[in-house]
Amino acid sequence: MILWLLLIGCATDDDPCAYARDLIRSEEGLALTPDEHGVGWGNETCLQCHQTWNTHVQDCSRAVDFDLEAIREAADFEDPTTCVPCHGANGVAALEEVETDP
Repeated sequence: MILWLLLIGCATDDDPCAYARDLIRSEEGLALTPDEHGVGWGNETCLQCHQTWNTHVQDCSRAVDFDLEAIREAADFEDPTTCVPCHGANGVAALEEVETDP
């Protein structure tokens, strides 16, 4: 019985969005909140946690279809200000200025 439980616990999920939250349905939509972003809140260097090879590769929202190719072409993953229009300032004062600029 224990072996069976261990094997079930190690099962893989082929769904690339199985562990991703659908930000569209969250409190602020795509904009991050302290509760959602946890230890990443206040960090202006997005690439410390998010790798370019898997960022905006899968559309894990269930309510809106995103043009991921256009997003990846427009984003400069080395520049956190490119994340601000969709995901907000992430609690970073310097990025809040970008968020409010027209």
